[in-house]
Amino acid sequence: LYQIKQEELFENAMGIVAISGREVSKLFARQDKFGRFASIICYVPKKNFSSGIREKIQGIVAREFEGEVTAHYTQISESLLARVNFIVKTRGLSPKKIDYQKIEQEILDVSTRWNERLFGKLEVSSGEDEAKIIYTTYKDAFSLSYTEHFGADDAAHDITLINKLMSGSHPLIALSKPEESSSKYLLKIYSHDNQIPLSQMM
Repeated sequence: LYQIKQEELFENAMGIVAISGREVSKLFARQDKFGRFASIICYVPKKNFSSGIREKIQGIVAREFEGEVTAHYTQISESLLARVNFIVKTRGLSPKKIDYQKIEQEILDVSTRWNERLFGKLEVSSGEDEAKIIYTTYKDAFSLSYTEHFGADDAAHDITLINKLMSGSHPLIALSKPEESSSKYLLKIYSHDNQIPLSQMM
């Protein structure tokens, strides 16, 4: 606290006041002027917070600040937000230029429940009213295994194809490449009435 500049302290304090009473994800950081460490305070909605979420955020912070998290301090109170203070040991170089918006988006992604992310994607593509109808229909349709391996973007795309399938009689096939640098492709086959045996697919 004694090492932070007055302007930086004021900016962080006003930022914290601005998110008071709101369920948002926000990051505030201070880097040591000699590049020895960084202190990062992260706020996430308390209703979504868990040790697993904290570990994911810790990994993001360590990667982006190119250091090692040596300590973390969690505070959960009556506030709508949970707060975690990470101390990151860095390489002792000059302070690194950080893309805070990118980090906050990643933290938002990992700290938002899968179903909430799905509704957000549907809202963007279909509008709020239509999204509510689609979400009500499909919110319980995806298994735990699916949500662990596929994101809300994938689910929104699958819902579009499933709805298209309902109006026709033929199976649909979707081929994609999840990662540009990978040599692997993902093939999805959508069938309305009957399961298609693997032998028949081959």
